[in-house]
Amino acid sequence: MPEPGIDDALAAIEALLDRGELQAAHKRLMQLVEQAPRSAQAWQMMGRLMVQLGAFDKAGDAFENAAGLVPGDAAAWSRLGQSRQRAREAEKALEAYDRALSLRRDHPADLLGRGHALRALGRRDEAIAAYRGAIAIRPGFGEAWWSLANLKTERFSTQDLSALQAALGGAKSAPLQYALGKALEDHGRYDAAFAAYEAGGRMRLAERPYDPAGDEARGKMMADHCTRAALERVIARGTGSVRPIFIVGLPRSGSTLLEQILASHPNVSPADEPPYLGQVASALGQFPINLDTLTTDQMQAAGRTYLERLARHGDGKRVIIDKNPHNFWLVGLVQAALPDATIIDARRDPRDALTSAFCQLFETGFNHTSTLEHLGRHWQTYNRLMTHWDTELSGRVHRFDYEALIADQEGETRRLLAVCGLDWDPACLDYHRADHAVHTASSEQVRQPLHSGSIGRWKQFEQHLVSLDQWLPPD
Repeated sequence: MPEPGIDDALAAIEALLDRGELQAAHKRLMQLVEQAPRSAQAWQMMGRLMVQLGAFDKAGDAFENAAGLVPGDAAAWSRLGQSRQRAREAEKALEAYDRALSLRRDHPADLLGRGHALRALGRRDEAIAAYRGAIAIRPGFGEAWWSLANLKTERFSTQDLSALQAALGGAKSAPLQYALGKALEDHGRYDAAFAAYEAGGRMRLAERPYDPAGDEARGKMMADHCTRAALERVIARGTGSVRPIFIVGLPRSGSTLLEQILASHPNVSPADEPPYLGQVASALGQFPINLDTLTTDQMQAAGRTYLERLARHGDGKRVIIDKNPHNFWLVGLVQAALPDATIIDARRDPRDALTSAFCQLFETGFNHTSTLEHLGRHWQTYNRLMTHWDTELSGRVHRFDYEALIADQEGETRRLLAVCGLDWDPACLDYHRADHAVHTASSEQVRQPLHSGSIGRWKQFEQHLVSLDQWLPPD
């Protein structure tokens, strides 16, 4: 039973959350958990708040406290698993989901979460078993079907295709549509596959609108304010012993592959896709509009804050990879606040990259992938801004093409290591044998030896991609 007064305190905090007063809610919650450290409800609310703030590691700690206080509550362990997964802590997520499943056996959502954790850890066969277990319980479970499709290396059978079509029926489910697209593609039915992806995209767009004009304006604003002279005026002096490698690029352009190659080096640690650079930019106020009012000391402090957060992922290593693809917007901030960082632009034939993104159901953050027009316009915005960085910051951004890596793995790998200031290590050629967790859509693909199988995938849908031509450079 809740202690006296806790219900009233929680209700007051809930009201603050409803009004969006997150900092005030955080202050009250900190007081409450100090006064009532054995209130599972208070810790659960703290976990919810930390999720809203994007502090998934702290959310996990809060949910862990809650689950420990109510060890027989399966839902509490499931919430812990979700938060650990979002914090990219796959081992801890798996432990939490296993606890949940021990309390409510064969629960579809917990099996799905267990599959995600197993996939991140490279335990592919167990992940497939978890996903298929969830589908066996709930045949129309679109997220489980899409998770199977998202393995990329799992081919759907004729029986799977029939089951997917039956599950869809008249249902409106974007995950089922994308999974159906993958199944049809596996069976060479490319026109029907494209139609399924297109239908899934329409559903997703209705849920997650995208404003291409807004992104175009943002790109212009970045270019207008982040000139060489403006950035050099405030450039920091160097910010500590941790040295970041930023891998930027549009989704499905090979950034995870570059990360895996570098992370196979004994002196390098991957941080996955942390939000820290965006957080630092927000803390600077109206960056880059206010760039002419900022000082070198402010940039020095911004860089130091970023590195302190990144260092959590270093495992004692000095070189740490940040492959958050959204960082391409903030290359100017990297130049000013983190002058010792390496910046790599992951590129791929845009038709292959955009086709792959069009066929991909992203969980969050890539609302531009639902239609070909939005994909083309976003690629153009990205390309213009990267061209600006190349012009204003000559030699600062190093481009690596997926196709060049496929054609000359060792040569391009040696060049990559040299650009990053790393000694040659042959382990980087065997990147697919690395045992660290991978959380992106390419997780299974980067656990395979390098191959050219995905080059030219766009040609399967060539007749449907004509509208992309107006946004892309001529051949």
